[in-house]
Amino acid sequence: MALDKKSDRSIKLISQLQEGQRIELKERVSGSLAREMVAFANAEGGIIYCGISDEGKVVGAKSSNRILSEIQDIARNCEPSIAIQVETLEDDVIAIRVPQGVDKPYQCSDGFFMRNGPNSQKMRGDEIRRLLAASRPFFDGTSVDSAPVSKALDKSALNSYAASASIDLRLVPLNEMLINLGAATIPSQREEPKLTNAGVLIFSANPSRYIPEARVIAVRYGGTDRFSIVDRKDFSGDLVSQIEASLEFIKRHTNVSYSIDHSGQRSEIREYPGVAIREAVINALVHRDYCFQNSCAYIHIFSDRLEIENPGGIVAGIALDELDGRSIRRNPVLADLLYRAGYGEKLGSGMIRIQTALRQNGNPPYSISATNFFSIRFLPRIQKDTGITLSDHQLSILSALRSSSAGLTSQQLAVQLNVSSTTITRAIAELLKKSLVLKRGMGRSTVYVNNGRPPTAP
Repeated sequence: MALDKKSDRSIKLISQLQEGQRIELKERVSGSLAREMVAFANAEGGIIYCGISDEGKVVGAKSSNRILSEIQDIARNCEPSIAIQVETLEDDVIAIRVPQGVDKPYQCSDGFFMRNGPNSQKMRGDEIRRLLAASRPFFDGTSVDSAPVSKALDKSALNSYAASASIDLRLVPLNEMLINLGAATIPSQREEPKLTNAGVLIFSANPSRYIPEARVIAVRYGGTDRFSIVDRKDFSGDLVSQIEASLEFIKRHTNVSYSIDHSGQRSEIREYPGVAIREAVINALVHRDYCFQNSCAYIHIFSDRLEIENPGGIVAGIALDELDGRSIRRNPVLADLLYRAGYGEKLGSGMIRIQTALRQNGNPPYSISATNFFSIRFLPRIQKDTGITLSDHQLSILSALRSSSAGLTSQQLAVQLNVSSTTITRAIAELLKKSLVLKRGMGRSTVYVNNGRPPTAP
């Protein structure tokens, strides 16, 4: 698709999108272009914009016939040669379109490179051999014949994504934006752009219409096995909706307690840390194998553990003990799209973030198994607070007492909080033990007041 040379809409869009799986920004033309060209050709293709800094500032590349010829020579000197398309845009910005290669792997004088997110990484010998053996392009970058943009794209999903990714939809034609994101391709100049599999997952209201396995099944069990099902939900909307619905299901079906420090400040403590669960859910939906038949992603919540699993096992080329530092993505376009919208981290930091969140929350380390499925298991936090954990009723009582300098009777508290006298009596007894309230008077005239002194340890 030719860029619009009569306006600067494309330049503005490039500045918004920044670098990613299919976009590279360079201030000038240099010999390092060869690395980016072979990296894109070894992946699913992309565009190199020369004359734009990493920060999105247009600086110009001083386009000339000599410069354009030099770019073509760089592409021809790759092995095999790469058939690029070069255009000069406004402000001397040069757009170099690099197609996905059909004769992989490609190399330059510096070696073999592969595009991984915003980086072109040098490939190891085993990675080169796997690429040579692979006959199909990345699943998520492949167009879906039955998903033309006009038919498959959902405007609500598009608007929601654009808001999350800070993309102004008024600055560029829709099809051009989707192509730059890797969410659509043009099979031929005579055809309407079609969503890629990544585009279907992000921008279609019902991805399972095109990718039958694109669903999440979440189940809450009544015990430690799968016999007693308390609740089950199936999520099949766009991928962002699936992530959010999954997180909400987990939040609803796991425990939460509250602690109050010596100043009376309340804080929430969840059975499983939100950061770890969010990262695990995103990983499951980004790195799963969507071609794995008759299976989808699963969330299993038991009384003694939480398990999140996705089909496809571990991505080829990485071992379980390397997950903390290396990042090989099964669906790089999909990962890049979600990263732009604020879902997930780059540079292989996800598992480290999970470890840190579990440790800070008092949970045991996670455990992983990976055969045909990749499964991560979390265990509940170990109760070893230095603060004081309170129930909702106890917190409500403290809040009511802080608002009454004269104190309140148990009957007044029961009426004010709309709970039974038995519940109030039991909650007050625990608060007295924790030295968080004081008792004044006797019999029916007994009132309870908030204790301003630091509480004793539980």
